[in-house]
Order: sequence, then structure tokens, then C-alpha cells
Amino acid sequence: NWRAWAAIAAMLAIGVTGFWLGRRVEVAESGSRVLLVALTEHLERSQMVMTELSNAATPDIRYEREEASELLESNRLYRQSAAQQGDTQTVVLLEDLERLLLEIAHSPDRLGSAEIDDLRRKVEEQSFKVKVLSNRLERQTNERGNKL
Repeated sequence: NWRAWAAIAAMLAIGVTGFWLGRRVEVAESGSRVLLVALTEHLERSQMVMTELSNAATPDIRYEREEASELLESNRLYRQSAAQQGDTQTVVLLEDLERLLLEIAHSPDRLGSAEIDDLRRKVEEQSFKVKVLSNRLERQTNERGNKL
């Protein structure tokens, strides 16, 4: 009779373990999806700053400077998270974006024509990379959302 109880206990242990592992995977997937959504939003905000800078009618970039300053800290956190997950493509892009955000944040309020042209060129180069990463993250978010 003890063999029957041992078999029942083993099945119960397997069931509990399976349930526990399933919940952990679900929580990890959910947390990963939240991170993807937040990073996508961060990239969209960065893209808006770059668009504003590219289309600025005046050499006054005070607004863009303030926005870039706000985006810097979150960019660092997202870069660190990507590094912990081993996503080197995202790390490299966020490093490049961080350099651009730093340059914008530390620029004077008003730029000369040569300075703004140089900054616009850098923004144009970075903007394409950000769009590509945003699209990739959006696809990943949708794929993970469909799995949950």
C-alpha cells in the first residue's frame, strides 16, 4: 500500500513542480514583454526629439536639450538591461543613442548653422537605426503577446 502512496506523492510533486515552473515562465515572459514595451516607448520618445531637432526652424534647441536630458537616465537603464539579457545589438544601438543624447543635452541653447548641420547629420544617421530597432521590438512584443 505504501507504493500507491509513493506514486500519488510523486505525481502530486510533479504536478506542483510543473505548475510552479509554468508560473515562473509566465511571469518572466510578462516581465520581458513589459520591458520591450517600455523600451519601444523610450525609442519613440527619442525619435520624436530627433525629428524635432531635424525640423527645427530656429537654431534654438532648448526643448530638445531638456528632452534629451530626461531620456539619458532611462537610456542607460535600458542599455544595462539589454546587456544583462545578452542583447548586444540593442546594447550597441543604445550606446550610440546615448552619445547622441549626451551631445544634444550638453549643447548650447542656440547653435550656429555649422553646428546644427553637424548635429542634424548625426541625428539622421541614428534615426534610421532607432527605427529599425523599434520595428524589431514591436514584432517581438506582438509575438510574445500572442504566446501569452
